[in-house]
Amino acid sequence: MLNVVAMARTSFVAIAVGALCAAWGSGCKGPAAPRAVGLEPAVAEQAWYRAPTPCGQGPYAIELALPESRWGQDVELRIATPRKLALHVTMSAEDTAGSSRDGIYGPEGLTSGEPDNQRCVADVHERLAASHSVGGGGVSTGGGGPIAGAGGEVDEPRGPRPGGGIALVVDPGSPSSAQEILHLGRESHLRGRVRVTLWSVDPNDLTDVRFGLARIEWRPNVSEAAYEAYLARAKAEEDARTARELAEAAKHQQAEQARLVARTSAGGGSVEVEQTFYGEGHGEVDDPARLERERHEREKEQARRREEERRRAIAAALEAQRIRLHEQFCATHAEDRDCWGAGGRAVHDDLARHDGERAAFCAANAEDARCWSPATWAERRTSFQHRVDVARQPPKQPDGPPPAPLTEDMPPRLSQHAEWRPGYWQWTGAQWAWLGGMWRVPDSDIAAELTTTAPDAPPPLRPETIAVAPMRALIWVPGFWQWGSTAWVWVAGSWQRPEAGASWRPAEWRARGKVHILIPGQWVRR
Repeated sequence: MLNVVAMARTSFVAIAVGALCAAWGSGCKGPAAPRAVGLEPAVAEQAWYRAPTPCGQGPYAIELALPESRWGQDVELRIATPRKLALHVTMSAEDTAGSSRDGIYGPEGLTSGEPDNQRCVADVHERLAASHSVGGGGVSTGGGGPIAGAGGEVDEPRGPRPGGGIALVVDPGSPSSAQEILHLGRESHLRGRVRVTLWSVDPNDLTDVRFGLARIEWRPNVSEAAYEAYLARAKAEEDARTARELAEAAKHQQAEQARLVARTSAGGGSVEVEQTFYGEGHGEVDDPARLERERHEREKEQARRREEERRRAIAAALEAQRIRLHEQFCATHAEDRDCWGAGGRAVHDDLARHDGERAAFCAANAEDARCWSPATWAERRTSFQHRVDVARQPPKQPDGPPPAPLTEDMPPRLSQHAEWRPGYWQWTGAQWAWLGGMWRVPDSDIAAELTTTAPDAPPPLRPETIAVAPMRALIWVPGFWQWGSTAWVWVAGSWQRPEAGASWRPAEWRARGKVHILIPGQWVRR
């Protein structure tokens, strides 16, 4: 019965073309293709998800409960991303062989190169190798062991346990374009629950990234009674054709045997020679085994064509739903520049005017970093990027995803434009090590004195116990006091890997009239 259902799916090519024509409106011309009896794909469920944080490495988990489906169903995982991501993805369902894929995914799908995650990974001089310390950053050994906190106490890892997965957040939007990552279903019968796991070795920049999971259900394009009758007729025709082929093969075989017996009687040859001649020659013309092999090859080719037609039909159904959602959005958001309704052109013109102002500014201020061309940026970053690439490459890849991220207490911001780089797990080649989060303070904030101010001088520095350096070429960065609006907060010291040719200048507070201003610690070239 399942083979007949699969055979019937060859009839939805015309339906898939019709769905695309309906989605694009006036893009199709000529007479409509005849409507053939068969199974059509319909988007039964589709949901989009986003990560709970802008930077993350997972493991993230999505689960989907599958209802019973008489005629079959598929599940497809899709991604919409404005930048390159490095992903390890697995998808599995009950009684179905799982599927997995590793690679770099960009706006156009599977690609090559490196992920665009510079804002989420530590710089070379930020890669720490000491006990976990709040704010300043530190290292903790992953893999189930205790983790040392900033005050020296031992804390258990918090958040979801490794293997459980971090739940993604449901996103109500619908991206205008997305690429397929993995697909389950095809000729297999999905049931139970589908589980998707996504993770990466280094954290990805997941800003504006969406993951979509769609359940595609196959339904007859006629009533179920009519479709069952169609399948019964198709099975009867197939059985009759097979019986005719076997009968013709047996008839030809009997005729060949009679001819060989007659030839043997006339020529006096042995039966063994005649049978050998039959087996090597004429007998294979209509051999039932050969006919069965040919039939098997035909079925394989038909299955391949059905799979191609199936994928095209699913893509047409998903695209038709995307267009419907886009039309619904534009009906209430006519000012959106993608809709070009009332006010849309005005927004576009306003953006174009801003582009013109930027061009005029850059013509008079070519040295401003905001005006640098891609070639200029590449020239200035070459040496630094080389160090980053070397530091990011682990000796070997891990066998599984990292532990769940630790919960961090973010210390007060160090300057007006400081950017927080959250902590994450780094693979050292043998184990996972936690790199604590830290504030990145621009040099311009220090020069313009836009850092933290306090009403009084800080308390005396705390004495710190300096542990043995976990590896060579590390420099101890001492702790310091940070003003937290109402009270002083101690940021513990840690071991850090220095940048080549640079030394660490400790943080200090300087008097400025009635207030004190923080000069954050930083690497200074010798």
